[in-house]
Amino acid sequence: MLVIAYCAMSQILYYNADLFGYPQIAGPESLGSYYYLRNEGVAVYFLISLLSFMSSWGIRAQYLDIRARIGEIIVHSKIITGRLSVAVICANLIVWALMDYPDFWYHTAYSTSGLILHNGVFGILEKMRPIFAFLSIALFHFSITNRQMVRSFILLIFSALYIALALSGSSRVAVVLIVSSGFFSFIAYRRSGLLLLILHLIVAYASLVAVIYGRGGQEFGLYAIAGFFIDGLTSRDGSNLLALYNLFQGINVTMDGFALAPNYNPEYALFSLSPLPSSIDGFDVLLQRYEVRLGLFVPVGGITEAYYFGWPIFLTVVAVIMAASRVTVRAAAKGRVIWSALSTLIFFAMFVMLGAYPLRNSFRQFLMIVMIDVALRIWAGKRRQPVDRMPRRTVRAVFDHSGS
Repeated sequence: MLVIAYCAMSQILYYNADLFGYPQIAGPESLGSYYYLRNEGVAVYFLISLLSFMSSWGIRAQYLDIRARIGEIIVHSKIITGRLSVAVICANLIVWALMDYPDFWYHTAYSTSGLILHNGVFGILEKMRPIFAFLSIALFHFSITNRQMVRSFILLIFSALYIALALSGSSRVAVVLIVSSGFFSFIAYRRSGLLLLILHLIVAYASLVAVIYGRGGQEFGLYAIAGFFIDGLTSRDGSNLLALYNLFQGINVTMDGFALAPNYNPEYALFSLSPLPSSIDGFDVLLQRYEVRLGLFVPVGGITEAYYFGWPIFLTVVAVIMAASRVTVRAAAKGRVIWSALSTLIFFAMFVMLGAYPLRNSFRQFLMIVMIDVALRIWAGKRRQPVDRMPRRTVRAVFDHSGS
């Protein structure tokens, strides 16, 4: 339903973009494809809606009080609130001990600051920062629910640092993290959850305005965050309207890519499906050489890339995304509420990213959802003991006893 709602809103904005005005809605780097590819753009996203609906065929979703079920599981689960929290805290300590703090405070490149060490291991660690941030935020709220105040305070510090890091580089990851915090607030707190969710969404939208406005600047870092918010919220150049459109820009970027009709290097196309970190498979080098961009800040989206990579890769991408959608819906139907909630949030965030970023940025996460679900089902199958069979020794012992 989230995907279908997103596609519908995207089509409304795309089909009526000229009513809002070209500079404010599409951005200065747009190719203006909505002027002459209107029907094609709406048809593409209608097809995506249809595929997302088809992925749930044959699954009967049951009504679940997700908030109550997750709250009950969290309260009684020492693994989630205990061991996993300790592991995430240790990983965060390593990440922030290796942070390039001068770069974090101030830099002039459009990106977030990196680590002071650069090799394969630390490259993987750097790529995993969004995952550590996501887990820190979730575990912070769950630890408060369990009244683990010391652990909650430590996780709060790391969560705030990760959001500040994303904001310092004008990255929309900050918006995703704030929305995630609102989602977990709604799940964890029965009385104040809805109010906290609304407050998080307001802050997330203000952050989106600041991020979009800050991308046009030449100064980044912790030093520049306040300026992003002040200038973005007080500007009169349509920043608020542009931020609204930015939430649904995937359809515009997708069709601009179709209008451009790029040709791709086969090696770049193949390694876009690699699940390995870039520090291992060397995709960063391929990205610099062969990526096609619509503009300085606008790459060709993943949907367009998958199509122009050729039919074998395109069908593989469609199959993996439909599988990720299916296992997410199935998890909800089977009562695996925590995994269903997490995979739904990841799936929707990656779907939004799929339209506006290269395929490499989101395909690995779709594949990860499928792989984790398979691993969880195998693990659950090993834990389940057969109840309709007796062990051979027990059966033999029964006959021996009756014979005597």
